[in-house]
Amino acid sequence: MISAQDLGRKFEDRVHLTLCKSLNDSIYILREKDVKKIFGSNNSSVDHCLVSRDYIICIQDKWESRPACISKINHFLMGLNNISKKIPKLKCIGIYLSKLTVSGPSLEALNSNDIKCVNIYGNDMENIIEYLLGYIHKYGFYTYDTEGCLLMR
Repeated sequence: MISAQDLGRKFEDRVHLTLCKSLNDSIYILREKDVKKIFGSNNSSVDHCLVSRDYIICIQDKWESRPACISKINHFLMGLNNISKKIPKLKCIGIYLSKLTVSGPSLEALNSNDIKCVNIYGNDMENIIEYLLGYIHKYGFYTYDTEGCLLMR
């Protein structure tokens, strides 16, 4: 049986691989270690950063059997705010991907932050990733198939 930690790593890897395969070369895609290297080690709550000319989208993904508690959300928001301050010319957006919706207080914290944040959740990893790709599309992060054709979402 696969452990919860291994499922979480699998989810994070699937998100990253899909982003790398789907987005074009004009988008920078950073993983957590690169985010920490560039923006500081206190940004460990951001698993992926997508950077374009106009936006930086910070993504945290969690595949856990319990809703995210307020302390995890606050840690994520601290990372978002830190990154946003370091690149004030770009509009920052936070996306919290999870198996379950975040708790009520956590959702309130996401909604009351100065940076636009959403929680994308569901029981199926592939559906969450598909929804993520559709969500980032509206900010100019267009996705392409393996032949380089633009996918309309």
